[in-house]
Amino acid sequence: MTRQCDLASTGALEETIREWEPQAKLAISIESTRKMPIKHGPVTFGLAGADAGPTTVTVDYEYEGMLGGLMGGMPDRKFTKGFTGLLKDLDAASTSSA
Repeated sequence: MTRQCDLASTGALEETIREWEPQAKLAISIESTRKMPIKHGPVTFGLAGADAGPTTVTVDYEYEGMLGGLMGGMPDRKFTKGFTGLLKDLDAASTSSA
């Protein structure tokens, strides 16, 4: 499955699900981007403790950058900020009463 994600003020990306293990793992490939300092790369979300208590989430990613090393750690900082926001939003949505 492939989808396009529009990211507030940072552009957009197209991603494809590579692997899905319910309550354990989601692996995607970023296939292409628009207005972002990366071209493509894999991302894996790992889940631990999903059966009882808080869930621990790990995010592993790699990417090919458009500007090589010229951007320093900026893409990593943006990814960390974006993933943190995504996980906070998912936590709020999953724990709120409807």
